[in-house]
Amino acid sequence: MNPGKMKALNLPFKYHFKAESTMRRICFLIVCLLPVASFSQDINERIDSLRKVLSQQQTDTAKARLLALLGSTYRSVEIDSSNFYLESALRLFRKNEISKEEAGLLCDIGFNKVTAGDFPEALRYLNQSLQISQKSKLSDNIRRAYFYLGHLYNHLEDYKTSLEYRRKVYQLDLSNKLNTSVNRRETNIIYMASMFSKLGLIDSASFYLSKVTDSIPFRSPEYIDMISGPMSLVLLYMERYDSAIIMSKRGVSEAYRRGNIREAGLSLVQSAEAYHA
Repeated sequence: MNPGKMKALNLPFKYHFKAESTMRRICFLIVCLLPVASFSQDINERIDSLRKVLSQQQTDTAKARLLALLGSTYRSVEIDSSNFYLESALRLFRKNEISKEEAGLLCDIGFNKVTAGDFPEALRYLNQSLQISQKSKLSDNIRRAYFYLGHLYNHLEDYKTSLEYRRKVYQLDLSNKLNTSVNRRETNIIYMASMFSKLGLIDSASFYLSKVTDSIPFRSPEYIDMISGPMSLVLLYMERYDSAIIMSKRGVSEAYRRGNIREAGLSLVQSAEAYHA
């Protein structure tokens, strides 16, 4: 890929929808105007139900688990509220010295901090989670911490470090000690391919992507939608524009279904870039 195209496809987190980019502004606004009332209603009903159950709990452990569930439910609609409930749960688990739950919540809050753009705090929470997980030999949470650290360094545009964490996850998955689902394994492989693409290592990106694409015809539509965002990015770097258009369109639909308007906008921009190319 020539430097001009590489610069044009420097996706996804370098897009800021600048005024001079009319196409991107229009795409983003279109997605923002999509109706999301039904999604919001479902979430609000679930939150109301969880709050009612929470008010009936007596033990710290039961309260903490419901607070954590509320935090997870709020994640797709309001990050600050999500962090409030997750941190409330974290205090109760720490009070009762339940390290496994503590490590998991630190991971969840760290991921929220990545989403909110608070990268120093994200790193602090994720490193705390990793330290507790390694000390207590919580293999599954070690994997989660590595995976989220990969996300963090991708946002920081430190693709080499991001790739290092993706490889750590890959090695854990190859060991078969965690009984990691195929979906989770392949999702990490796609993110690995994405990092190789951003580093200009297209052959390596293609090699790892082939480990996933061979199985796609046999996978559920829900899974394909889930991985369509990062996969469309890799396809763009590989100049497979027709395939990138198909996957980015699915990325828009999946992000919209989950109520993530920003992600839907980014997927739509990737689709526009593919058309332009």
